[in-house]
Amino acid sequence: MPVSFLIADTSALRTAHRALSCLIVTFLLCLLPRFALAQDMDAAIGYDSLRQQFAELPADIDASLPDNDLLALRDRALAIRTEAVALSESLPGRIDGLQTRLTGLGEAGAEEPADLAAQRTQLQTQRAALQTQASLVNVLILDTDQVLEKIASIRRERFHAQLGQRTPSIVSGTLWHDLLQEKRPDLRRTQAILADIGTSIKATPIWIWAVILLWIGAILVLQTRLRKRLDRLSATRLPTRRLRRAAHAWMLTGLATLAPVLVLEGLNLGVSWYDPFSLPVRDAIQGFIGIVGFGGFAAGLGIALLSASKPAWRLPPLHDATAIALRPLPLIGALLIVLSWLIEQSAQWLGLGLTLTVWLNSILSLATALSAIYALLRLRKLRHQGIQPFQDDTDNTWLARVLFRWQHALAALTWAALIISVALLLIGYVALGSFILRQMIWVVVILSAAYLLSVTINDSTALLSERAAHAAQDDGDIQATRPAGSKQFIVLCSGILQLGIFILTVMLLLAPYGQGPLDLMRYFSQLRGSFQLGTIDIRPSLLLQGALVLLLGIAAVKAVQRWLAERLLPATRMDRGLQVSITTLAGYMGYIIALSVALSSIGISFERVTWIASALSVGIGFGLQAIVQNFVSGLIMLAERPVKVGDWVSLNGIEGDIKRINVRATEIQMGDRSTVIMPNSEFITKAVRNVTHEHAMGRVQFTLPLPLSVSPATVRTVLLEAFSQHPAILPAPAPAVTLEDINSSGNLVFKATGYVNSPRTASGARSAILFDVFERLAAAGIPLSSPASIVVSQAQPPEPTSHHE
Repeated sequence: MPVSFLIADTSALRTAHRALSCLIVTFLLCLLPRFALAQDMDAAIGYDSLRQQFAELPADIDASLPDNDLLALRDRALAIRTEAVALSESLPGRIDGLQTRLTGLGEAGAEEPADLAAQRTQLQTQRAALQTQASLVNVLILDTDQVLEKIASIRRERFHAQLGQRTPSIVSGTLWHDLLQEKRPDLRRTQAILADIGTSIKATPIWIWAVILLWIGAILVLQTRLRKRLDRLSATRLPTRRLRRAAHAWMLTGLATLAPVLVLEGLNLGVSWYDPFSLPVRDAIQGFIGIVGFGGFAAGLGIALLSASKPAWRLPPLHDATAIALRPLPLIGALLIVLSWLIEQSAQWLGLGLTLTVWLNSILSLATALSAIYALLRLRKLRHQGIQPFQDDTDNTWLARVLFRWQHALAALTWAALIISVALLLIGYVALGSFILRQMIWVVVILSAAYLLSVTINDSTALLSERAAHAAQDDGDIQATRPAGSKQFIVLCSGILQLGIFILTVMLLLAPYGQGPLDLMRYFSQLRGSFQLGTIDIRPSLLLQGALVLLLGIAAVKAVQRWLAERLLPATRMDRGLQVSITTLAGYMGYIIALSVALSSIGISFERVTWIASALSVGIGFGLQAIVQNFVSGLIMLAERPVKVGDWVSLNGIEGDIKRINVRATEIQMGDRSTVIMPNSEFITKAVRNVTHEHAMGRVQFTLPLPLSVSPATVRTVLLEAFSQHPAILPAPAPAVTLEDINSSGNLVFKATGYVNSPRTASGARSAILFDVFERLAAAGIPLSSPASIVVSQAQPPEPTSHHE
């Protein structure tokens, strides 16, 4: 009774489980259209929200708006555009998904079920709605581009107008008279800011001030100890001197940037811990911390590259006297950057008048220009003393070589810029003169950072290439394709990074001219679109995507080849030649797959490139026939393996070892260590002698003429003993000595034969046996006939094999 009850209860549970499963599946199927509808509603809501945000922007931007207001409008427009681009990129996937579902429903028949027709209508409606949303989002992107272009145009025009504005000169009495007569600035905003700061300071307890002092002391101590520690690590752990110096330069730059920032951030956090600052004060403090950090970066970078006190750590090819002459400039440049920002911000905080602002800018700019002129005069003095300030270094980066090649033109240009800036300051064009000086500092900072990045990439590339080459030598790679391939991939990645550095450098150099990085990034983001070249629709973003996929595919193929060559195949019983053949064929297949995936990623299938194949077929029929023939022959050689890497072959009078089987030709290394490049088709269409094919044995054979007076049996015994006692001679087949003939000189001709395990050891064994035979014959008192004719040949030489395609 209990058993039947359990069985009945189990059956009921199974029935209930099936019913519940059917209900859940039906419920989920019913929810699928609702999910799709919810996604469509989300897209519509997202577009409506973006359109509402865009409508809040002014329709006609006023050119008289302050620059801060223009920057705020630009940030809002950029945020709208970023969200619109993300929405635009998500819609095609949804549209494709709806189209796939419609395709799965098939063609609409004359009579189809009502639920199927309703689902088809709903999917078509959703697809049309998403297509409409995509069009509207693209229009919104164009509208935001117009707003951003208008803002950038206003800022450029204002920038050029400010540069052309003339004010009273610092050497004229008008400026000094206006400075004395200028009314006092409005200090109400300044008093409010100082009151806010004073309130926070008063609310800060004594223990927080103690923590702040401990924090500042800890940062200073940690900076000193960390510098020594990093110096020790870079000197002991990094293998190359240049990479050590680059790491040392990055360390100095990082510490010079982080130390003042951390000190000021700690002070700001401690003072505002109990009584936070107001929003304007917080913005001003964060701006000051940011500009101090940039000044520290500029100073640290200049000090690290000059290394006036430590010439051994210097990266640029500078003379010691040059570094000493230029030593004050990094600190002066950083001071100019910070003070220029303070003057501009003080004009807003303190309400400074135009005359006082012009006077402060003139004094600061003249001091900077005179300092730079003083440094250049010292360099000129060094040249007159016969000291070349800049030394050539062939191992340096391309940027350093270009600067060295054009150093005289750059020196003249620097002199001209300084003289023009000083002249502009003296005649009243203070904005333009100050801008030239700030731009010179900006260019030096950006080029110095680009130089340090380039040096780091070059040295890292050299280090990785050396390690790849050493690893390949340690593995004893016969084909030697891995070091070259790895080096090519490393150099290619290095070139891509160098190109990225060049593009970023250009973007940053253009920033002070009104084209900031955000503006340039907006232009680069437009590459996501497409343009027409005749009837071809070209999308640069897809081309970049295809190139990236191809590079990743090549890297994956090389990784698989390395895994096959180093891990999998050595664990098998395959010979070395077969392992190389499998690795090479796997590489060919991988490259084809990588190219196919790259073409698919840019929307090109093999069906769409038939016209390319048609065009190539004509060229193959005429000019590329030999290339294709050699390529196919190479594949046959790798698959059929009549010859393989490491074989000793003879072809058309050329004899040597096969070192590499390439796509078009095979490399044969001859006995004198020279290399012959033989087309692959020669191995298929002509007779090839493979000496080491199928583990062939080598034969040691020579003939020995002796006088008629000798005892043939004694000679036979001596020769057999010499063969049998040599370690390279195989016991089977056993050595043999025969009496071949009596020659015309009346000598007995003996023929001795023995076998070794490889033809490559036959020559050495033959020489050793001959030395031993002559000593044994002399010891036995058997005279020798002179001259002796010695012939060594292959036992049972095989007939030449002809391989036809």
